[in-house]
Amino acid sequence: CEYPVVQFANGRIKCVHPETFEVELYLVGVAKRKQVPLRLAWALTVHKAQGQSLDRVTVDLRGCFEQGQAYVALSRARETKGLEVRNYSPSSVRSNLLASKFHLAVDTKTTDAFLACECPLWWAPLVAPDARREWLELYRMNSTFSSWE
Repeated sequence: CEYPVVQFANGRIKCVHPETFEVELYLVGVAKRKQVPLRLAWALTVHKAQGQSLDRVTVDLRGCFEQGQAYVALSRARETKGLEVRNYSPSSVRSNLLASKFHLAVDTKTTDAFLACECPLWWAPLVAPDARREWLELYRMNSTFSSWE
């Protein structure tokens, strides 16, 4: 096919040929236009796409340069079936060291390990052993921390 081949959202693949459109102009004649009936598509930067949920996403990870950028790009897709990943390599996925330490501490599921985490936590003084009792009770009401030792 010498014209664009398009795969539609329903999976159908079609060669899109030009069509002729005619408009009759009063006292002038007929105007004809021949064109391929396609609409433009858009590319977005990761920063511009942030906060959006998209049905179909192609993510090129080669250009990721910021911590968390790959996560933001990949998580724009509503479902994995609408996600295509290009140029993946482990080095293109960067995470923040403090965030990684935080999640490792949370995964231990113990308050002591969590408090020993080398990541500055705004709420750490609230749950420290010498914290006021009502703060500790509030902390323990959170479903993430309530079952911890």
